[in-house]
Amino acid sequence: MCEGCGGVHAFARGVHSGRCYSLVEMAKKETATELDSIGGEWLDEHRRNKASSEKVDGVHQDFMYVMISLLDGNTIDGIDADTLIKSTVL
Repeated sequence: MCEGCGGVHAFARGVHSGRCYSLVEMAKKETATELDSIGGEWLDEHRRNKASSEKVDGVHQDFMYVMISLLDGNTIDGIDADTLIKSTVL
């Protein structure tokens, strides 16, 4: 039995590390983790393509390439470029 809710709402809750979380909160965290992973993969792929011998011109450039060009290596208000790019693109 979960100490946080005393089992009162056990039908609508899951137990994680001894604390009680609603299933909605758990699903939101899982979705955020998956989106972060997908965004990271896209960002890595765009960086590899940009660094490869393939020419990235205006025709083949997309929004993520523009964001990398503008923000790569910078931080804004303590937020790193990767986080800014992924959150803007997603």
